Amino acid sequence: MRRIIVAIILLSSLLFSDYDRYEEHEYHLPKDLRHLELSQQQHRDVKAVLKKYRSALMKLRRDQHETAKEIETLFTRDDFDKKRYIELGMRYEKLSFDIEADMLHEIHTLLTPAQRKRFLRYIDEWTEQ
Repeated sequence: MRRIIVAIILLSSLLFSDYDRYEEHEYHLPKDLRHLELSQQQHRDVKAVLKKYRSALMKLRRDQHETAKEIETLFTRDDFDKKRYIELGMRYEKLSFDIEADMLHEIHTLLTPAQRKRFLRYIDEWTEQ
């Protein structure tokens, strides 16, 4: 009988406690924003931002493929152009970082301070590694 009473007390304390439903240890799908508890308007706005930058990121991937081809050509030549290799790599990195920064800036403006803190838990999913 005591066990049942203790179990009821523990369960009721969980029901009425103030906790974050999306703790870090909870299973999380990559780039899932449910843990932010966005309003309907925020959801539409964030979706529009992601759609906008999706095309930019797709173009960046195509450019990356072309850059890789050029690097292959550089490496197969008799004389390796180190300066050109660095230029190609830096160009890609800058474009990638600019797109990422613009996208994160727009998302940041749409979130509340509490949502920004929760977003930070998974920010690695949104940044190029």
